[in-house]
Amino acid sequence: MADLLKLCILRIRPCQFNFDGPVWTTFNQWFPLFGIGSSGQSFPSAHTATAVGLAAALTWLYPRGRLLFPLFAMLVGCQRIASGAHFLSDVLVGAAAGCVVAQLVLQFGVLPECFDHWEARWRSK
Repeated sequence: MADLLKLCILRIRPCQFNFDGPVWTTFNQWFPLFGIGSSGQSFPSAHTATAVGLAAALTWLYPRGRLLFPLFAMLVGCQRIASGAHFLSDVLVGAAAGCVVAQLVLQFGVLPECFDHWEARWRSK
């Protein structure tokens, strides 16, 4: 989900922004798709989205780690900001994307139902 958002919104990474103007100038164009490199794919943080999704899944599987797993996900977000790869808003939106996908998978079972349907269809062939 985060990678799809990166293809829709071009945002310059903090390590390549000169901070002379307002932060809104980091957003450049909509739907750049594949025409930009990594320097324009700051929004949202896919590393944080993955870490939050993994933390949610691990917390669901191993409830005794419910304090440790989110802490690790938070540390991933802090590292992305400290390294100059993302702004705070990139990390927060990435965390939200990870939460949404984890909710769809774990709570509502949307993706497991799709996988079960595909597997049944492939086995019938």
